[in-house]
Amino acid sequence: MPTARRAHPRVDALLAGVPTEADSEQVAGRDRRVPVPNRAELDAARQRALALGAQVLMDRSDDEEEPLWAYANLAGHSFCIFVIPAAGG
Repeated sequence: MPTARRAHPRVDALLAGVPTEADSEQVAGRDRRVPVPNRAELDAARQRALALGAQVLMDRSDDEEEPLWAYANLAGHSFCIFVIPAAGG
């Protein structure tokens, strides 16, 4: 039974301060957003972010409509990881 989780390259890039292609189009200083498809992925991305040194700014993981975690990377820039709503409600 495999135990490896899917990699989260955007989390890695945000923590390293390396802009991704999607980030390059965003306004400087704006929060970065990392959508994930479900709570399991939210938990995996959270563990990856913490392992890479992210500081928790907000825990809204128990929100039924849009669970999320907000963090600051090592440079102090904020980003969030959130569950995207399922299509159709």
